[in-house]
Amino acid sequence: MLKRGRVFLMALALLACERAPEKIVARVGSHEVGFDAYLRRYKEYLFNSAMKDNLVTRKQVAQNMVHEYLLKYYDDNRSVEANPAYQKEVRWAENQMILGYLKDSEIYARITADEQEVRRAFYRSNVRVAARHLYAPTKEKADALYRALQNGADFEALAREAFTDSTLKNNGGYLGYIRWGDMDPAFEDTAYSLQPGQYSRPVKTAQGYSIIKVEDRKAVPVITENQYLNARKGIERIVRINKMKPAEQAFLKQRFDEVQWHFYQDGLEALIRLSAKTNMERPDDIPVAAYGETTFNLGDVARKLEQLPDNLKASIVDIPTLKAAVKGLLIQERLLREARDKGYDEEDIVRRKMTNARTNVYLKFKFREIVARYQTPDSLLRAYYQKHIDDFRSPRRMAVSEIVTDGLEKALDIKERLLAGASFEDMARRYSLRTWSARRGGDMGLSDWERYGLLKEKLWQAPLNRVLGPWEVQKFHVLFKVTRRVASARQPFEALRDEVEARYKKEYEWKIIFTYLNDLYKKTTVTYNTGLIKSFVLKENPDRGR
Repeated sequence: MLKRGRVFLMALALLACERAPEKIVARVGSHEVGFDAYLRRYKEYLFNSAMKDNLVTRKQVAQNMVHEYLLKYYDDNRSVEANPAYQKEVRWAENQMILGYLKDSEIYARITADEQEVRRAFYRSNVRVAARHLYAPTKEKADALYRALQNGADFEALAREAFTDSTLKNNGGYLGYIRWGDMDPAFEDTAYSLQPGQYSRPVKTAQGYSIIKVEDRKAVPVITENQYLNARKGIERIVRINKMKPAEQAFLKQRFDEVQWHFYQDGLEALIRLSAKTNMERPDDIPVAAYGETTFNLGDVARKLEQLPDNLKASIVDIPTLKAAVKGLLIQERLLREARDKGYDEEDIVRRKMTNARTNVYLKFKFREIVARYQTPDSLLRAYYQKHIDDFRSPRRMAVSEIVTDGLEKALDIKERLLAGASFEDMARRYSLRTWSARRGGDMGLSDWERYGLLKEKLWQAPLNRVLGPWEVQKFHVLFKVTRRVASARQPFEALRDEVEARYKKEYEWKIIFTYLNDLYKKTTVTYNTGLIKSFVLKENPDRGR
């Protein structure tokens, strides 16, 4: 009897340890989309999109997961998985998830917002401030503008010197009425602290430096405690978000001493040349950067830059962007070691996020491959071309000559001599600061008018061979002369077939992908548990599904 009792108790224990079968949202062939994974995905989607729970969105998220299963398990993915760019981007995305958890745990989780801060933010959310500002890219230029104001200079007159943007130049840097949350947090904090008529000292923002002047304030006349209590949770969240960037900067400042960074100009220039010429011999031993006593040679840095996804690597176009990339990679490398030493890469939430990141990268490359391989019938392309025929025109082109000077007085002197009969070409060769065009007598050749950005309309409308300017371009004063203009013209389909196809595919990308998915549906059995999708109860205010 005792023996049978033990067996019975053991059987009960085994049954108790057995996991209850997971509810299934959908079946895709022999694979199942489990409810737990679906619910996490759905909560994440609601959080990131700020959407409200509804049946259409529930079905869409389930369908998206089914599409992923179809592509991943019932299609040929060998070319995607063998793609070095895909492999590199997967590694990069996984590392960003580990770093994200490091930031969440050691920076963002420690951010607080006390009652006084939240109430102040709520008050500001009910106030509009009319402001103007003076912009400067460096602290030195901002300080010079501030000194000019203290010495009695007119704010609006200084704006005409400070801005290249025609609107801000002509309206005295006026931004209109700004609301809380519209601007850079540092800019906003300063603007709300000023009274009408006051201007600030130079303020560091994400874009550079601003001197802010407040013209007017408009506040909601009556604000009740109930209004505050109803808005408090959302306001507190925004206050915490606004603290993220400064908290991250403080975190990095604790770990990395800015004074210990050093860059070697020769090494940086060699790296830039190397990126422009693929067949160039690589002098690996040239120093590029150093942090403290550790020096990183060209070979080390070039290998680290290879870790960057192609789109980020393409953004490195000059010495400043190269320095920022090298510095960022070296900091990231050290933080990743720290995160892995602490076991952050083994946390369940991080492993889930890494899986999601891999899926997102896979889908990006898979969709790109599907669209690239799609054979678009000529009949569709011709119909698309005819429908958009005015879009397929050659661009306007202009031949423009320039004389670039480093000061307004110098530019005006040259212009006076030109108007007196001096040769534009001779003056360009003698005085223009842009060497390559100066050698050509200022001639920049016939090129797309888009090249001239904000100046393109003024140049296009100007009379031929007339001296124009001087106009301020960045920190220089430039004289221009338009010598030739070529109007846009329609181009035949045969000459543009590849461009037409590229545009067609871009416009109808999702139609092409869904056509491809429908073919996979036909080859695979797919069923949805619509009853479960409709009936499950979602808690209010879903979080990230942690």
